[in-house]
Amino acid sequence: MTHLALDRYLNVGEVDSALSGLAAEYPDLSRRVTLPYTTFEGRRCRALVIGDSSFLGNLLNRPRKPCVFFTACAHAREWGGAEICLSFAADLLEAYKTGAGLRYGGAFYDKDTIRRIIDELYVVVLPCVNPDGRNFSQTYHAEATPEARYNREMWRKNRSPRGNGVGVDINRNHSFLWDFRRYFSPYANKSSLASDNPGNDLFHGHTPNSEPETRNIHWLFDRIDKWPPLVWSTPFGSLAPHWYVDIHSFSNTVMHVWGHDENQMRDPFTTFATSRYDGKRGTSCRQNEPAAGPQGCSYAEFIEAEDEAVVSGGAAIMAEAIGKVRGVTYDDIQSFWLKAPSISNDKMPYPTSGTVTDYAYSRHLTSNAVKAHALVVEFGRYYTDDFPRSFHPPWQEMAEIIKEVSSGMTALCHNALTHPTSPGPLGPVQKPWDWPWKIWVHRIEKIPDMLKPLAKEAVRFTAAAVQKNLRNM
Repeated sequence: MTHLALDRYLNVGEVDSALSGLAAEYPDLSRRVTLPYTTFEGRRCRALVIGDSSFLGNLLNRPRKPCVFFTACAHAREWGGAEICLSFAADLLEAYKTGAGLRYGGAFYDKDTIRRIIDELYVVVLPCVNPDGRNFSQTYHAEATPEARYNREMWRKNRSPRGNGVGVDINRNHSFLWDFRRYFSPYANKSSLASDNPGNDLFHGHTPNSEPETRNIHWLFDRIDKWPPLVWSTPFGSLAPHWYVDIHSFSNTVMHVWGHDENQMRDPFTTFATSRYDGKRGTSCRQNEPAAGPQGCSYAEFIEAEDEAVVSGGAAIMAEAIGKVRGVTYDDIQSFWLKAPSISNDKMPYPTSGTVTDYAYSRHLTSNAVKAHALVVEFGRYYTDDFPRSFHPPWQEMAEIIKEVSSGMTALCHNALTHPTSPGPLGPVQKPWDWPWKIWVHRIEKIPDMLKPLAKEAVRFTAAAVQKNLRNM
């Protein structure tokens, strides 16, 4: 089922019109949300909220439900993400309205699953994060040289003028370990990390969150977290966690956090907030890893074992659902281990700075935000030595990819309903004694060095005491 009946890639105006059309056709099930920050070229980004038309309306009357949030087209040349988001939204809404199930090739989701997704979740799609960049990548003058056409088609960034260059990589601009020269090892992979050269494709901007496209995503995250005021009267609200998925191309992969370093589940004080590890992140602890450089392995990012299981399980669920459509295999891996065609060494990691997925997942560790389990989908295969076709495949192939990724998105929404997980400081399954520990463990670095050992013991003692008392209640 493809309600939109797409037969080609849409331009930015058509993406906006299609989203507005869905909101108009299903006013009782969805709402169009115009994001507040205007792009450099004067465009406004819009999202579609499925599951309640009063999503940003009267908070007191708004149902408390978890949210699955999808974004796409942060990178200009990765056109197909917008069509994926729009087609998925249209399929979901039409199936709900007609009381039907959804079939994508060999994958089927019955009508009860569709009904529960819309009734019991908020599903948010932001089809085009970077409309200026997409417009630039899709248009060119007829008299342009082949080289000029190629350069436009392969554009990655937005279109903000920056010093001696144009554009910022939106997916290196988020306020998570943004200052890569401070936070990362000099031996970390430069081809994936970030750049402070305005002419580079990975230019991260002059400051974190400098771009309107970046701030729009943060604004939407903040609104998703603004549940009815009564929730704020207790640290143990009634929310399940969010899921967040950022859609990119290419490599036939579904990835989970973290992206800046490999995961470890042993030491909760080895974290992105720990300043003594500055200058050491981004290399691998795996044996005989050449990327670690002469300093060897000195850092790996902490993630709770439960969260590691949840995010890796979510990636596996999406990959399996994608494969059911027509048998295409997607790998499910940690983002740090993405294999890009530009990396010849199979053991070379792919560290990243300032990405939206690491930012999204980190929010619950640095504030009272609701936890967002974060994934990345890299759709499509590598067309050998043909990067334009790899980033935006021929439409006949893209039409099949839309079905595949839509199946993965539907499966993840179903998983969010059937497998509730620990949501962080404000959620129902969260152990009450965990929430202060998780926040303070990331703030303890602000304490003077001589007091840190005592502070750590105090946090451990307090958490253990609260845990004991609550278990005896």
